[in-house]
Amino acid sequence: LLDKYNTPKMQILNNSLIPEEYHNQEGRSLSILRESGFGIDVYNGKYKSNKFSKDLIDPFVEMIRKYFENSKVPKNLTFVPSSRHKNLVRDFALLVSQELKIEFLDLIKKVIDNKPQKNMENSIQQCNNLNGVYSITEKINGDFILIDDIFNSGWTLSVIGMILKANGANSVYPFTLASLR
Repeated sequence: LLDKYNTPKMQILNNSLIPEEYHNQEGRSLSILRESGFGIDVYNGKYKSNKFSKDLIDPFVEMIRKYFENSKVPKNLTFVPSSRHKNLVRDFALLVSQELKIEFLDLIKKVIDNKPQKNMENSIQQCNNLNGVYSITEKINGDFILIDDIFNSGWTLSVIGMILKANGANSVYPFTLASLR
């Protein structure tokens, strides 16, 4: 349970600040990508086998339970979809939801095939690269766990969290398998 991060972006998105009511809650990453232990497992799952090891499920679930130690785990879980690794995060998130015994919701749709965030040179490019990329078409409610594979800039989690909240989510708690720092 190595990394802790905040995903709210106090940066410019479409010439305005992301209003505070659309910020995510503080999130967690299980590991640092390519570092010993889980970081190597995450790297191999994403870039070599295109499937995350089931050995990552228990520590990931433990990280989530520990985070919510003094409160209830949200009843809803969703994930960040990818056009390059179609079911990689989806399949992992489904197993996590089953282990936590909470609702798995395949809500977020990637409607534009954008360039990888890791190829963007700065925060403004990362932000602009996500403009119009994700959407959801239904109203939701309650608190959500949002799962992604790798935390880099935080823009993807921030934008999707904002979309979830704009469609009715109360709170969004981002969790990732690894971070780059």
